[in-house]
Amino acid sequence: MTADEAYGQDSSFRRLLEQLDLGYVVAVPKSQQIKSLAGIWRIDQLIAEAPEDAWQTLSCGDGAKGPRVYDWAAAKLPANIADPDRPPITAG
Repeated sequence: MTADEAYGQDSSFRRLLEQLDLGYVVAVPKSQQIKSLAGIWRIDQLIAEAPEDAWQTLSCGDGAKGPRVYDWAAAKLPANIADPDRPPITAG
């Protein structure tokens, strides 16, 4: 599933995707926060700390205004990462 920032910042939408066990990539505002046992982090802080070799420039195909090329990095988040408005995810 892919979605723009309007859906990406909706924690209920992301929670539904997780409950349905769907993989997803959503845009979020740079001010989006995630909470872990280590504290609360803004997305732009995490991006700034990503190593340079983690990034790849990939095309999303041509759009109405020409090529859509973006820089991407992927990271596996620990299971205890959660939105600030919900309790941490725990294993049963």
